[in-house]
Amino acid sequence: MRKVLLLSSGQALSRNSLDFAFYLGKGKGLHLNGLFFSETNNRADADWDSDTVVASQTATSTAPAIAEFESAVKLKGFHYNINVLEKDVLKEIHEQSKFADLMICDAGLSPVNSGLGLSPFVRQVLAGSKCPVVVAPVKFDDMEEIIFTYDGSDMSMYAIKQFTYLFPDFGETPVSVLRVIPSGSEYNEKKDKLVDFLKYHYNSISFTTLEGEDAEIALFRQFIGKKNIMLVMGAYGRKMILNERSTADILLRNIDTPMFIAHF
Repeated sequence: MRKVLLLSSGQALSRNSLDFAFYLGKGKGLHLNGLFFSETNNRADADWDSDTVVASQTATSTAPAIAEFESAVKLKGFHYNINVLEKDVLKEIHEQSKFADLMICDAGLSPVNSGLGLSPFVRQVLAGSKCPVVVAPVKFDDMEEIIFTYDGSDMSMYAIKQFTYLFPDFGETPVSVLRVIPSGSEYNEKKDKLVDFLKYHYNSISFTTLEGEDAEIALFRQFIGKKNIMLVMGAYGRKMILNERSTADILLRNIDTPMFIAHF
């Protein structure tokens, strides 16, 4: 991993995302590309479910956040560059993501008023991103466990591989593969093949199976109260991202943990 996009409002730097980028990029020669958009309060009726989000012409200056970003990045010794998004914000973000290894953002980030949980704006960022996205936590000390959510699908395996290739230095971190199996469903998990792949990359691997509950409830109960974990999700395609009751959305609204999301 070398090139990382960091999304932020221009008025207030997304410090959680920046701090987590520093954590992930420590010792890797990371290049941070700060993508800043102007923030305004006069578009409360904006259609965030459309394909186009256009910045307001009366938006506030991006200077405060950029100055703080430059100061922090220089202090850490990271390479960086800055882009100010002025027109079609989502289109520019998605275009930039085609040429990046990873994107990092806060869950509530929005050009309008930020709030709790996953904002409609970030949901659209996730839906159209051409690279994996990490939703940053509010508080984080160290990565003590990596949790791969796995349902046997190509999407979940794709996310596992993307995370593994981007972060090869986490091979000593314990890995837990979490499987949620609804009651009465047939499940072709291909566990042996998954174990065979993971053992080449990780030294400690365990499996947990949750049965008989809805995925949202099962995952919520599994992670509530846990700290210093990285949750990796791939079963989170475009249609699910746009659904406000998707599994990832429920978790982001209720659990403060970094979440790595990758989809085709």
